[in-house]
Amino acid sequence: MLCSLHDHTPIANAKPIRTADYSVELQRSGPAVLPALYHNMHMVMVCLSGRPFVVRSNGREERATPFSPGESSIHASGPGDRVTWPLGMHCLYVHLHPRLVRRVGQSVHRSSSVVLATRHRLQDVVIRDIGLQLYNFVSRAEFAGDRDVRDLVLALAHHVVVSYAGEEPATPHIGTLSIEEALDAFREDTLDWKGVSALAARAGLTRSHFSRRIQALIGVSPHRLVLGSRVEAAKHLLSRRDTSLSEVAYATGFSDQSHLTRVFKKFSGVTPAAFRASH
Repeated sequence: MLCSLHDHTPIANAKPIRTADYSVELQRSGPAVLPALYHNMHMVMVCLSGRPFVVRSNGREERATPFSPGESSIHASGPGDRVTWPLGMHCLYVHLHPRLVRRVGQSVHRSSSVVLATRHRLQDVVIRDIGLQLYNFVSRAEFAGDRDVRDLVLALAHHVVVSYAGEEPATPHIGTLSIEEALDAFREDTLDWKGVSALAARAGLTRSHFSRRIQALIGVSPHRLVLGSRVEAAKHLLSRRDTSLSEVAYATGFSDQSHLTRVFKKFSGVTPAAFRASH
C-alpha cells in the first residue's frame, strides 16, 4: 500500500483490490513512498498522467524527467532504491508476490528461479493495455468480478516474466527465515509484541538478534513494521462506514481511538477520520 509522507498532502486512493498473491491500486496524488512491508513485492507501475518525480538514491535526490501517460516501470522486489512521487502523480500499481512470479516462471521457463528485473520508462503496449483495463476495474465502485481482475493480473505477470525476467539472486535470510517470509508475516498478520518474539523463535534467533537483522536488511525496526501492519489493517476497516473508529482501533490492536489516531497520523499524514472522508 502506498502511504503519504508525514509532512505532505495525503494520498486519496480508490479502494485497492488485494489478494495474498497480488494487489491492484490506484494512486491519485502524492507524495508517496512504498512502505517496507511491501519491499518483497514486485511492483509494476503504469503512469496515467505524467509529472516529475524524485529518485532517492544513497541519500541523494535526483529529479527525473516527467513520465508520459502510458509509460510504465517495473521495480523488482527488495529494499533497493525507492521512488518518491510528488503531489499530482496519477498511476496504477500492481504488486506481484515473488511466489506468483515463480509459479509463472515455472510454467513459462520450466524454472522457478526467476525474478523480475527493474526497468524504467518502458514503452510497453501490453503493460499499458492491461494496466488500463485494470484501471477501469479499480476506479469503479463495482467491478465485473474477482476472476476478471485475477485473469488480467496473471496475463500481466506472464508478459513481464517472458519479457523482463532475470536470474533470481540469493535471498537474504533472517536466521532460518527468508526476508520474504518474514515480511509476509508482518504484512499478512497484525502481530503483537509476543508475535514478534514467536517469529524470532521461528527464525531460530533471540528477539534482539532478530530485530537487529531486520533493521540491517530493510532499515526499519520490527516495532515500526508491527505498527505499519496495524495501520494497513485499519485502512481496510476504515472503508466500511458502519465501523466506528473505536471499533477499528480495538480490531487492529490499538489500546483506544486516540492511540489509533496518533499512530495513524504519524504513518499516513492524516487522521483516520480524514482518511475515511477522502475515500
